[in-house]
Amino acid sequence: MKKGAYDLGRKAVYYIVVIIIIAILFVYISNSFRKFQIVRFSALNEVTDFVILNNVIKCVSQKDADTGRIYLYKLDETKLNKDSLTACLGTDKPYKSKSVMLKINGEEKVTTQKPIFDYSKYEKPVEYSRSEVNLEIYIEKYPKIT
Repeated sequence: MKKGAYDLGRKAVYYIVVIIIIAILFVYISNSFRKFQIVRFSALNEVTDFVILNNVIKCVSQKDADTGRIYLYKLDETKLNKDSLTACLGTDKPYKSKSVMLKINGEEKVTTQKPIFDYSKYEKPVEYSRSEVNLEIYIEKYPKIT
């Protein structure tokens, strides 16, 4: 056996071991990054829902014409329609990409657009027509990243 053949075989084994180690590290790092992305986007979804929830409540609350004061958790019947809610929420993200549905005591009142995904449900006690009712706010979920 020649010395060159032995040296070539030894280098091939070395390169195969190095490639296997690099492949294992690549799989580990990409899996860790994927898990980080899932956590980051789920947190983003919760923050976006919180912002939309507060804006929906502000949009449908009564406003005093004289002082300009907004009475949170006191619903204005004239603002409970699709056009008013869509205009109030705006057309910028995250609002235009999510559907919002409002129900009062289980009865559907307003839906901004047809949803693609399931809803997250939030409930708030509010005053409506001089009585205490349960306002259910459904905000469309973003697609889950798997």
